[in-house]
Amino acid sequence: MPECFYTLPKRIEDRRVVWRIEEQLRSHIELLSEQFNSLDVCNSETLESQIACYLFKQLRQHPEKLLLQKHWRSFLFRRCEKVAIAILRLIPNSSYSCFLPDLFNMGFEVINDPLKFFRSFDENHSNFNGKQNSNSNYWYLYPKLKTFSDNKIKFCLFPKVRELTGFTTIGLTNLGLTSRSSRKQVIEALKQSQSPEIASQYLQAWQGLQEVKKSIKVKLNKFQPEHFQLIADRYNQLAPSQTRQIDRETICDWLEEIGRAIRRFLEPQSISLDCQFEEGTTLIDILPSNQNLDEDLLSQWEINQTRIALRQFIASWLSEIENFENRQILLLRYGFNLNQSRIAEELQRNQSTIHHHLNSLHQNILGQIGEWIRQNIGIEPTSEGLNEIKNILIQYYSDQIDRLTIDAIKLLEERRQNLLTLFYVVGLTTAKITEQIEISETQLEEFLKASEQELYHNITKQIEAEIQLQFRSLAVQERIRAQIKSKLPTVLQQLDKN
Repeated sequence: MPECFYTLPKRIEDRRVVWRIEEQLRSHIELLSEQFNSLDVCNSETLESQIACYLFKQLRQHPEKLLLQKHWRSFLFRRCEKVAIAILRLIPNSSYSCFLPDLFNMGFEVINDPLKFFRSFDENHSNFNGKQNSNSNYWYLYPKLKTFSDNKIKFCLFPKVRELTGFTTIGLTNLGLTSRSSRKQVIEALKQSQSPEIASQYLQAWQGLQEVKKSIKVKLNKFQPEHFQLIADRYNQLAPSQTRQIDRETICDWLEEIGRAIRRFLEPQSISLDCQFEEGTTLIDILPSNQNLDEDLLSQWEINQTRIALRQFIASWLSEIENFENRQILLLRYGFNLNQSRIAEELQRNQSTIHHHLNSLHQNILGQIGEWIRQNIGIEPTSEGLNEIKNILIQYYSDQIDRLTIDAIKLLEERRQNLLTLFYVVGLTTAKITEQIEISETQLEEFLKASEQELYHNITKQIEAEIQLQFRSLAVQERIRAQIKSKLPTVLQQLDKN
């Protein structure tokens, strides 16, 4: 029996949606199931499709019936959960899974009115003939309904996710990025990743795309091979001295590469210290093997001691940075994973200024570490090995955020600390917690929310004081909240052990 038509969200916990059964809706679905089963419906998938087809026809014919609207609201809530989880998996940081409640609430604004939601759905393109028992009816309609719903929810959520997380390219194809980027962005992106000659060719291809798109007035996702041929023709006109004519396949490849360059330019992964090593590999693991050091001369114990000493040196060096703007940029970049454009917005600087500032900091840090390696290990560090500094920086600032979180938790009264431990460490639901203390579940949820808000406020104020910066944008504050929430189980356990 298709529960997607008779369940509604109860709450979100443990980064998942908890559903409740709406008895009125279930009873109606049970009646429909009996009706269609009498027509020899042989499996649950066919039954669900038949019921969906019938309910949609009824919604079109009787839009005033609240029962039908509730069925489709239930269906859309399920689609919203599916889309939200899929979007979260695209974000390059697992801690963002705590944004599920935010995405779900954003989706609610779109799906709460099924009549309005499906107003633009064209059943004629789904071979929907309105015959309840038609064999071809449900096979066409139901998949189209799911695809239509997912796409509409997705296109609503993606812009909000980009704003919330700072990952401005999420949900955009490389071709889409190329199409929507400004000439200045394209030039800056190509300057970082291509030779001047190739960058010039790509820029002319981008120019051809913009001109063709404007002249034919066709959406990019509707482009056909002949449209790309028009771009190729325009490119050949723009570059008459070209020794060979460029075909549409080459143009497609170039436009894709432009999109990849823009993605690297805009997102955090594009920084020059990206690490290409397997997960778990460390700088000290790499250096001995690269230099063919004799294992008898450098025992495992000595390697571990060297690793500890290197990390202590890095932590000491970073903690002694006196320039507050440098401290701000490093914390925002490596502590909260903000991209360069978001850092520029927060510090009220130009993005190119932040880019050059980061590069300068990277070179300074690499130089300090390289000198330490020469003096303490007696080898010449390789550029490949030094790339791993990115992971060390992320770990350092993660530890700093943990420290501030622990300090903020200690400022809470004991009752609030115990509640957070029960909820985040022990994993008890609010219903289970109310069995242990004399308080209603509603009061408990309000108390828990207030405790979290006080904690986030304390941590934010400590961070602002430490780097002499008052956070301006809501997106950054949400990022901090997400980071802290993802860390709470581990930090609370650590605090409990101490």
